[in-house]
Amino acid sequence: MEWMFQITYDRSNIRLKAKLVSSDEKFEIVKVIARNRTLTFKSNRPILLSKGLKHRKITWELIEGVMNNMYLQKEITKHLGDYLRVYEK
Repeated sequence: MEWMFQITYDRSNIRLKAKLVSSDEKFEIVKVIARNRTLTFKSNRPILLSKGLKHRKITWELIEGVMNNMYLQKEITKHLGDYLRVYEK
């Protein structure tokens, strides 16, 4: 599954492409692609949903790539979580 989203930062729009790389009963791995950088995030959303904890906060972990700006990292994970919540399997 692939989708595009946009983040506003410092009066400019950053367009990003996200791709769900793998999903099993415990973790999801999502790759985020920008113009010159690729980041890979891992979430625990499937295990929370399988245990019925749909209101618990999803934990996102950066497993590949380097992110220097914590604000952008939080915005990216927020958009990933919102998209995956709407388009559940």
